[in-house]
Amino acid sequence: MKRIKNAKWFAFGLLIIFITLLPACTSGISQEDFDSLQNEYDEIQLKYNELSLERDEISLDRDRISSNRDSLIVELDDAVSNSYEYADELVGVKLERDRISKEFDEYKTSMRIYSDLSKEEAANRLVEEQRKETISELDSEIAEKQKQLDTLQNLIKKTGEDPIKLTAGYFYGGTDIPTGRYQVSNGSSNFVVHSSGGRLKVNIILGGRYGVDSYVFDVSSGDEIKSESPCTLTPIE
Repeated sequence: MKRIKNAKWFAFGLLIIFITLLPACTSGISQEDFDSLQNEYDEIQLKYNELSLERDEISLDRDRISSNRDSLIVELDDAVSNSYEYADELVGVKLERDRISKEFDEYKTSMRIYSDLSKEEAANRLVEEQRKETISELDSEIAEKQKQLDTLQNLIKKTGEDPIKLTAGYFYGGTDIPTGRYQVSNGSSNFVVHSSGGRLKVNIILGGRYGVDSYVFDVSSGDEIKSESPCTLTPIE
């Protein structure tokens, strides 16, 4: 760009000199020399016009580059801002990646015991490991249930009164069943209790896969007790 600028000023200087000397020289030169000077002048003028166009193009390029630079600066500022915003998320992703990587390494280690076995032996070994894991989980669940039962039995003290055997049907506190505290058990369906004002006090399933073995509740005068299967009410303190 500096070379073009110097050439422009050089051409412009020659043009000024030519214009200044032209009147003085025309009177003492031949037509041939005058035509030659005229051609040189035209070439200089053409060159000057070309340089002017090139200068304009360079100015446009400069403006475009300046605009692109400004856009890049804005994008850079946005990128820096976003990098701070997503820093915490990036840390979380890295932690999750490390966790998955650790689990995968542990899995590969656990699978090494099957590498020297035949396909059938490996399948049998895997079934046995799964069976042991299932038994261990069941043992833990049974132990937890037994712990809960022991705790419940320690809390419940029977009054010494005879249990009440209920058939399926509706019963009312204070008339069919004395008021007091009871443990309901030995059922196999829904067991529901509403207060005299219609408020739901108990709504459980006794027995079965999804039910409970027993449940403790209070019977007040006017309560409506609905049992959809035979069950036992044991008075407790």
